[in-house]
Amino acid sequence: MERWVSGWGYQPLSFEAFPIWAEKETLCVQFLNNINGDEIRIRFSNRYGKETMVLEQAEAFVTDERCQWENARSKQILLRGEKRIIIPPGEELCSDTLMMTVKTGQYLGITVQVKERQQLLTGGSCFPQPYTGVYVWDGCRSLEKCRPEESRQARTELLSIEPEHLPFYGITGVDIRTKEDVKTMVCFGDSITHRSLWTGPLMLRLQERYPGRVILRNSGISGNRIVFDESPNTEFGPWMGKAAVKRLEKDVFEWGRADLVTVLLGTNDIFHPLAGFAPKEETAVAEVMEKGLSDLADRIHAHGTKTVGCTITPWKNCQGRFAEQPEQVRVQVNDWIRGSGCFDAVLDFDRMIADPGDPQRMYPLYDSGDHVHPGTEGGKCMAEGIDLDRIGLLLGLEEDQV
Repeated sequence: MERWVSGWGYQPLSFEAFPIWAEKETLCVQFLNNINGDEIRIRFSNRYGKETMVLEQAEAFVTDERCQWENARSKQILLRGEKRIIIPPGEELCSDTLMMTVKTGQYLGITVQVKERQQLLTGGSCFPQPYTGVYVWDGCRSLEKCRPEESRQARTELLSIEPEHLPFYGITGVDIRTKEDVKTMVCFGDSITHRSLWTGPLMLRLQERYPGRVILRNSGISGNRIVFDESPNTEFGPWMGKAAVKRLEKDVFEWGRADLVTVLLGTNDIFHPLAGFAPKEETAVAEVMEKGLSDLADRIHAHGTKTVGCTITPWKNCQGRFAEQPEQVRVQVNDWIRGSGCFDAVLDFDRMIADPGDPQRMYPLYDSGDHVHPGTEGGKCMAEGIDLDRIGLLLGLEEDQV
């Protein structure tokens, strides 16, 4: 039976605190595909916009190698038969179906063009990694005139705060129609997931192990918390999103079927009140966090979906802060995640990247430098520490030998 599968996607984010300014430019996202199909459609979002988003045109293309576009197969993307993509404020739309053959191991890309100057409040963001690329060029260019080395980043004040971000706008996902039984793994979490430094390497491992059979979708939002909405005392504003217990349905299940959901949350619940980013009345309480995680697990299971709980990683000395009571909350919640039985499996990221000499902090090789986010080596350690046999079993890609 043929069905639509979300082949790639990132969470729509609110750029209200640092709008993206676009004018006379071409933007492109490109990702490594792991689905065989003959039809695609593109998801566009203006979820947080206050004005209409206008994309002069959009194009899909397929290549056998990343950034090698001279021999790309490309086609125009239409919305309701029109090449101009018009997205009213608050709207999220799917393009018309596009007949386009895509295969596992190929790179699928989408370009959009903006002509008139616009302030865009809805976008996405990823970090540099081999799975997804983001490019921006001055001027409305045809694909064959685009050169990766000439690209720049989208214009937004976000980059003065977090310069590693690769922001993009308009595009939030690509669906592919396939005859094959492709499984979907959704990684639901905060910035450690959003940054893609463990999800990217994991996707590459999954594609190598299960070509054409599984995709991974990133549903992380930087700053996200389990039970509280975006922290009001930060410069990021609404970027951090509604509490995970509120956003689960829309951000995981409205995208289509999810066969496995990982949950990596809790750092911000503990750290934000300690750092003054959230009111003191929102100070983390282990039992409240555990109830929120239990609620997430129950609701994921209600969809007939398996779920994996991930322990909260160490963050001692982040911004020079540390206190024994918040650390005890982290330890208690982690012990609960390991032993509660709420989840179908546990990924013990805490133990994977902790410093053996001081488990309250991250092992220096794995630290990005801010003492809370794993860097490239830390992300690789997390991805390589995941048992693919176990993940394959949870996804229904492996038979239970027990």
